[in-house]
Amino acid sequence: RQAAERRAEEEAEAQQRALQGSSAMKLVKMSEVYEIEEEKDVFDDYDEEDDEMTDDDKREKAKIALIMVDLWETNEDLSITESALRKLGMLAMKERNRKLIRIAGAIPILCEFLRQADPRTGLKAEQSLALSVLAVLSRNVRNRDEVRKNDGLKHLMRIIKVKEDKDLLECCKALKELCKNEKNKVILRDGRLIEQIVPKILPENQPVQEQVLDIIAIISMNDVKSQVVVRDARGMPPIIKQIRHAEPEVQRRAIRALGNVSQNNRKIQQIVRKAADTIPYVVSRLADDNMEVRKAAGGAVAALAENEYANQVIIRKEGAIKMLCDNLGSSDRDDVKEQYAAAIRCMAKGNTKVQADFRKGPGFSLLVHALTSENIGLRIHATGAVTELCRDNSKNCDMICGAGAVHPLVGALETENNALQYLSEGAIWALARKSAKRRNMFREANAIEPLRILRTSDNPQVRKGAEWALEALGDK
Repeated sequence: RQAAERRAEEEAEAQQRALQGSSAMKLVKMSEVYEIEEEKDVFDDYDEEDDEMTDDDKREKAKIALIMVDLWETNEDLSITESALRKLGMLAMKERNRKLIRIAGAIPILCEFLRQADPRTGLKAEQSLALSVLAVLSRNVRNRDEVRKNDGLKHLMRIIKVKEDKDLLECCKALKELCKNEKNKVILRDGRLIEQIVPKILPENQPVQEQVLDIIAIISMNDVKSQVVVRDARGMPPIIKQIRHAEPEVQRRAIRALGNVSQNNRKIQQIVRKAADTIPYVVSRLADDNMEVRKAAGGAVAALAENEYANQVIIRKEGAIKMLCDNLGSSDRDDVKEQYAAAIRCMAKGNTKVQADFRKGPGFSLLVHALTSENIGLRIHATGAVTELCRDNSKNCDMICGAGAVHPLVGALETENNALQYLSEGAIWALARKSAKRRNMFREANAIEPLRILRTSDNPQVRKGAEWALEALGDK
């Protein structure tokens, strides 16, 4: 046992040194962010910091090492193995421990348990426990690569056919986390995961339905191939049906999945439009009593309106603009308002009627206020909405500048977020380029200097945006 503990300690220290020697740039997500469960947003991750090990970490690592001894050894008494897996599962509930558990070498062992699982006869107790632990460990970004490298995806794709509800649920939880990894997503899609889970959308089993709809939302986001597979697997009718589910948790997930499968996909946007009363119903959920349903509806409206004028017409006719503005001015969380701003941004793109509608209410002031939010996603989409509303529209440009947009847009140039920098440059270009008055407003707000700095940015989009904005301000 002592030798095993020393081996675990040495492996942990070696891995820690390797991690400390590497650096990875954290990219800010430009896409929608959605709430899920009590721990994290569905598209947020438990990433790991390469910080020094604390005293608490050392104590936890010692506990993990003792458990690993029982898992490394072959035990004729299966109760010892089951007890070790239960203890490991409890330790895995603590976020920082998931890194230590991976370093200790648990994932290959867990995947080996699953390799022997036969869904036709049902999982054995130790296999069910291993599956539950793996589902929790998969919440961490780096663990997902480790699961793939140890054939975990292949085993889970087989286990998804299991009939036992508890094991099916844990398998779905694991797959939901694992498909957030781009390499995993391709393997799971090509392995026909979508075709296997679509039939599980309609049968009444709320915990499983929630996970299945989450998987579809994740795997389809910004992925045309996955969207097409969902369509070809006849996934659209059951998703559309479930947007009217009596349970808000199922309903909001179905609405979110509908949006992600439709996102920037003209053919699927058309399918949704032709489904009787589907778009009007999604718009109506912007006024739902449940804030999470409203949030999902905002994201779905954005996806259905994106680059699809016919859908924009229907959404506008259903009174979405007033509802979106009312929600922007409400007490909803800023991460929820982010979706409302995204919907406005997509509706206003190339739509002069929507641009004109915003002159009749408090919409401009609400968006300008959102430009100062602490939520980076809301600022990004509010900036994008301002750009689309003022594009080639002199009246809107004057009203937006008059509402106080100039200083927040200039201030955004000095943030470290490339997406926000680029969109702010675009907004400045759109507002300033055809008016000496507005051009002077930005010059007086000291926009020139930060734009000159961004003209030398490492990001090519930011560099180009800075050049355009400087040209619009008369500084070549």
